[in-house]
Amino acid sequence: MTNNKLIDSYFAPAGRVTEDMLQEQVKALFDSPIIHVVMEAVSGFAVVLNEQRQVLAANQELIDALYVDSTNNSLIGLRPGEMLGCVHVPEGPDGCGTSVYCQNCGAVIAILACQQNREPSEGECRMTTLKNGEYVAADYKIKATPVKVGQNELSVIVLQDISPYKRREILEKVFLHDFLNMVGGIKGWSEQLESSDPERAARQIISLSTLLKEEVQFHALLARAEKHELEAVIKKVPVYEIFNHIKGIFSLQVADEKKILELDETNIAGSIETDRILLLRVLINMVKNALEATPTGGIVQMGFERQGDRPVFWVHNAGQIPADVLPHIFERSYSTKGNGRGIGTYSIKLFGEQYLKGKTSFESSKETGTTFMIELPQQDILEQKTQPHQAQPVKTEKEDKKVLLVDDDDNQILLGRLLLERLGFLVTTCNEGEDAITLFASAPSDYLFVMTDYSMSPLDGLETARRLLQIQPSVCVLLCTGRDDMELIRAARQVGVRYTALKPATREEMIDLLENAGINL
Repeated sequence: MTNNKLIDSYFAPAGRVTEDMLQEQVKALFDSPIIHVVMEAVSGFAVVLNEQRQVLAANQELIDALYVDSTNNSLIGLRPGEMLGCVHVPEGPDGCGTSVYCQNCGAVIAILACQQNREPSEGECRMTTLKNGEYVAADYKIKATPVKVGQNELSVIVLQDISPYKRREILEKVFLHDFLNMVGGIKGWSEQLESSDPERAARQIISLSTLLKEEVQFHALLARAEKHELEAVIKKVPVYEIFNHIKGIFSLQVADEKKILELDETNIAGSIETDRILLLRVLINMVKNALEATPTGGIVQMGFERQGDRPVFWVHNAGQIPADVLPHIFERSYSTKGNGRGIGTYSIKLFGEQYLKGKTSFESSKETGTTFMIELPQQDILEQKTQPHQAQPVKTEKEDKKVLLVDDDDNQILLGRLLLERLGFLVTTCNEGEDAITLFASAPSDYLFVMTDYSMSPLDGLETARRLLQIQPSVCVLLCTGRDDMELIRAARQVGVRYTALKPATREEMIDLLENAGINL
C-alpha cells in the first residue's frame, strides 16, 4: 500500500510506499539469497526496485562508485535518478520519473515496460548529473528484468556505462566528418588559386582554416572539461573584441550560405571580466546552431546588454524548437540531426555554467523565435573611451629587444615570425633546440622572451626550455604545441614554463598569451 498523498506527475506514476512497507520489502528481499547472487554476478551497476521504482538493494560495484557506506542503507527508498544525481530530479513533482524531461528517458521507459509487461526490457539513457558543483554527462545501457520475491513484484535493473563508446561515436560522427569536409574544402580551394578569382579562393582558404582550428580547439577544450582538467583564466576582455572575433569567424560562411548575421553593437563599449576563449566557445556554438536552424535568406542576430550589473550575451533566430526537443537541449548525446551529434548545446551549458560561473538559458516560441542567452556573474563593467568596433593599433617600444623563435617546421617559423614582427618584435629564429641554447647563451639579456615549439628532435621544447632557464632563470619561455592536455601543461610547469599556447595562434591569441605572461604591448 502506498501513501495516501496524491502527487501529480508528468510521466511515470507518482507515490511511494510508506517507510514501514519499504522496510518490509527490504527484509523480504534479504531473506532471498538468490537475489544477492544474481546482483553480484552481473557486470555493471545493479539495483532492485519495487513497484514504485524505489531502491531496495544495490550491488557493491554501484555502492563503491557512489562512495556511499554500504552499512547505512542511504540508497534505500531512492529512485535511480535520485541515486545517481540526475539534474532533472528536482523538476519532477515526485522526483525521478515524474518530470517533463523523464518522458523520453530510456531508463524510465525500460523500467515501466518491464513492470507493465512482466518481461525484460532494454534501452539507453542519457543522464547529466551535478556533483560537487560540476556537470557530468553519462550514457547508460539499461536492462530491466522482472522478478517476484514473496508477494512483491520487483525489477532487477542493470546499468552499464557506455559513455566512452558514445564519446568515441561523437568523435567519429561529428569531429572526423566535419574535419574531413573542411580539409577537403581547403584542398579544393587551394587548387583554385590559379583560377580567374584567386582572391576569393584565398578568402575561402582562410575561412575554412579558421573554422578548422576552432573545431579542433573546441574538441580539445571539451575533452579537458570532461576530465576536469580545464581551468578558466578570468581577465578583462573588451566586449568589441568578442564581436569582432565572431564577425571574423562567420563572415564568409554566412555569405556563402546566403544568410545574414546581424551583430547589434549598440551596447558593446566597455570590458567584462571573463575567460575570453571559453566565452567565445559558448557564443560560437550559439551562433552556429542558430545558423544551422535558419533557412537561406534568414537572419541570425547577436547582441549584448547589461541587466543590472550582470553582462548578458544573446543569439536569436526566427525558428521554433519543436516541443519534443525542448527537454533535451542541453543533453550531451541528443540532437535533432541524429544520434551522436548533440554536443554543441551541451558544451554551452558546461562551459557557461561550470567554468564561467554564469547562467545559460533559452526561450523558444512560434511568435518570437528562439533566443539563447548566457548571463555572466555579477561584476562592474568598465567603460572604454575608444570606438568599440575598431581594433586599436599595437604600439611598442621594443625595437631594441629581440625575440627568439624556435621551431623545426619552416612553415611555422615563417608564420610565427610574420606574426611577431607585426606585433613590433625583432625576431631571431632557430630550427633546433641545441642551436637556440647556444645562441641564447651568448647574450641572454638581449632577448625579451623565447618562444619554442614542443615537438622537436633531437631536443624537444621542454628540454630546450629547461636548459634555457638554467642559463637565465628569469627569462620568459613560452611553449607552443599542437597538444592540448594537462599532462603536458604540468610537465611544462615543472621545468619553469608558465605559459603555453596551442598553435597555430591567431593574432588575438598571441596578444592574449603575451599579456598573460606580463609582456605589455
